[in-house]
Amino acid sequence: MLSVSDFDLERRYLHENVWPELQRHCAAAGVDLEVLDIQMGNDLDSAYDPNAFELQLKEIEQCYQESLGCFLVVLIGNKYKPCPLPRCIEATEFDPIYEKAQEAGFDVSLLTQWYSLNANMVPPAYTIRSLHSKNNRFSLRRPSDVPKRVFETQTTELVEEEEQVLKMIQYGARVAHQEGIINQNKDTRQKRYFMSAVYNQLDFALGLSNTSSQRIICVIRQIEANDPCILRNILAEEFLFLRQFLWHYVRQNLSATESSVFRGNELILPEILRIANFPVQILSFPTGTS
Repeated sequence: MLSVSDFDLERRYLHENVWPELQRHCAAAGVDLEVLDIQMGNDLDSAYDPNAFELQLKEIEQCYQESLGCFLVVLIGNKYKPCPLPRCIEATEFDPIYEKAQEAGFDVSLLTQWYSLNANMVPPAYTIRSLHSKNNRFSLRRPSDVPKRVFETQTTELVEEEEQVLKMIQYGARVAHQEGIINQNKDTRQKRYFMSAVYNQLDFALGLSNTSSQRIICVIRQIEANDPCILRNILAEEFLFLRQFLWHYVRQNLSATESSVFRGNELILPEILRIANFPVQILSFPTGTS
């Protein structure tokens, strides 16, 4: 679970080297290991398509329901954004957000281009329009008949416009909340306007049950080096740690009721850190060279 551009080398390494090996090992033990990369095949981060993002949350829930052990591996880097647009905003919230954004001089016509009122919902709410209604040639995957350069231009234009819409919503929500108009006793509802895609997904996964955190692996990495040689050394070290950890996890704990963390050659107890205000099990990689 991560954005399309993040951890590209790590994802490729996992798919080409780690997962096939682990699947063979699990098969020999009578366990079926199925791997789903929810960003695979996308040219654009699904955070920019709220409907696709909603489908990814359903895929995470399905993995939770069908898995006996670990159901989610999260790779977390330094980047917090993108933040997905809310798929649905109740009219009692949307109207004050619209009003406050308009008072601040934003081009609120974008809000009505992106959202439409569904009066049949209870309570009435504004739902986001599909990407195809914005541009019938655009999708998360580049169509075969669209040149890459044209697709990239469309993507850039859409992302820039979506970020303007998000900026308006966040501003309007913040001001309306400060003035006591919306979400005075609903911090979770207010927070969703500012949560990143990964935060949303992790929050959703942890909320599936009280024991979800015992079945989630979070890999946190911070790389502060700019030298390509240093980066290669760090990535090589990271691949080794990631492979060792996953192998240990599968071999020692196929039921995944608990997990442990590898750091070097020393096996230590699970670390509980607070990431996005939630205690999660962490595999933390060193940031220096080996």
